[in-house]
Amino acid sequence: MNVSIVDLKLKDIAGFRNFIVSFQSNLNIICGTNGVGKTTILEAVSSAFSPNIASPFLKRRSGASGENPGYLEVDCNINHQIKKISGNIKETLPDKNSDYFGNREGGNFVIFVRAVRDFAYARHNSITADPDMNDMTVQQRTLQGISPHEIKSWFANRYLMRPHGNDWPEYRKKNLEAAIKLFSRLDPTVKLSHVDTSSFDIIVDTQNGNIAFEMLSSGFRSAFSLLLGIIKEIEFRRLNLSVDEFNGVILIDEIDLHLHPIWQREIGGALKSTFPKAQIIATTHSPHVIQTALPNEVIALARDADGNTFVRDLPISKRGFVGWSIEEILTEIMGVEDTQTPEYRIAMKNFDNALDRNDEQATTEAYNILLEMLHPSNPLRKLLEIQSSKATGVQDD
Repeated sequence: MNVSIVDLKLKDIAGFRNFIVSFQSNLNIICGTNGVGKTTILEAVSSAFSPNIASPFLKRRSGASGENPGYLEVDCNINHQIKKISGNIKETLPDKNSDYFGNREGGNFVIFVRAVRDFAYARHNSITADPDMNDMTVQQRTLQGISPHEIKSWFANRYLMRPHGNDWPEYRKKNLEAAIKLFSRLDPTVKLSHVDTSSFDIIVDTQNGNIAFEMLSSGFRSAFSLLLGIIKEIEFRRLNLSVDEFNGVILIDEIDLHLHPIWQREIGGALKSTFPKAQIIATTHSPHVIQTALPNEVIALARDADGNTFVRDLPISKRGFVGWSIEEILTEIMGVEDTQTPEYRIAMKNFDNALDRNDEQATTEAYNILLEMLHPSNPLRKLLEIQSSKATGVQDD
């Protein structure tokens, strides 16, 4: 089976009055300010594959009226056939759940990774079997998101059983191999060492020695929760596929969560190379994630004057945004109106006003304040020096 999302339509749901967005078949990065509706899009897609109930975070727009308010429609490709899944979200209050009759077909191929991805150390006394994944369990996981707390037991099971895995299917061997490689994918200085047979701890080799993988930084744990968690989920759902064959939908909220900017640039590529046939729909607040995106991989959301969310038209270059500066991405893509701090803007205004008044003392004071603010190699320092020198009558030698 293959599943992908083509279009999503929302009418009078949260901040979406009349909204439509299209997705491409591989990576889709959704960006925008807080509250613009990035996560709502993921909730809507997951709800479309929930036959019994919608996401509790999905609410009809309060006070909505007119024809068919609270309408949700997903056009998806299931086994190369376009199918329309539609329904209505009726509830507006946060303590009420909306009945919603989504689509059972294809739900096994929709994986939701929520923004809560951290996990603490847990000692295991045995290797556990994979959970029983009936239709109801899969539906709950599609809606609620996958659990990061199962990674340890799943990986220990596979790793310690591998000497007896001659009769394993080929996809299981490939998935374990892919999982082992992911320990070093974002940082080559960290690699899997072994699994302790007495405690079933996953031990990783780092520059500071061998430690349990739960003892790594929050960035590592978030990355493992994301990358290993998806492999684990594909196996738990008994799809009988290697990760490079999985051709379903992966929903990721806050793809950059806890990651250093260097890793934020790498995470999109890591996902695409690990799950090359999957459709990935992810949200982000990071300009570094967008900086490595290819053309048409970015969906930028914004609000109009009435507060309604829409998809912004973006300037597209042939090679995406790889040559764009962080400041250009923040302003042109992510809608940040001004990347300068208020303190800096005030200091510049004071300097300009002092120049206009020909006030030598005020110019010198404002100039010195700016020097204390600017980066040591900022070329603006030289321009300010020239302007200040002319205003105070002090010339360079």
